[in-house]
Amino acid sequence: KIGMIGSCELMSCVAKNLSEFKPQNVVIDPVMFAKNGYALMPQENCDFFKQTIIKFADILTPNIPEAEFLCGFKIANEEQMIKAAKHLCSLGVKAVLLKGGHSEANANDVLYDGKEIYILKGERIETKNT
Repeated sequence: KIGMIGSCELMSCVAKNLSEFKPQNVVIDPVMFAKNGYALMPQENCDFFKQTIIKFADILTPNIPEAEFLCGFKIANEEQMIKAAKHLCSLGVKAVLLKGGHSEANANDVLYDGKEIYILKGERIETKNT
């Protein structure tokens, strides 16, 4: 599992190693924002991430704000979550699990395996312990 890679230098190093060693079952969780909403990755680094890292993901697991940052459009409902998952797969990802915990309506996740869409229904539980 690969989490936050903020700098282009680190992304290049990770991409080189992924290319060389060809690991299986690569999970990329694109951590791009701190809990307070502060961006941990500037847009130019996001573009580099999309060009160098994303293609190695067997599954990409963004939350809604991360998917919005990667896709460049707002995600306000399930239909837009599906659109985002398909868009991310078009960048070379094999599968996307778009986590819906930031959704205002519910906590449904969207899984797209490159062929089928699966809606993983989840009830929102209000808590301050995340």
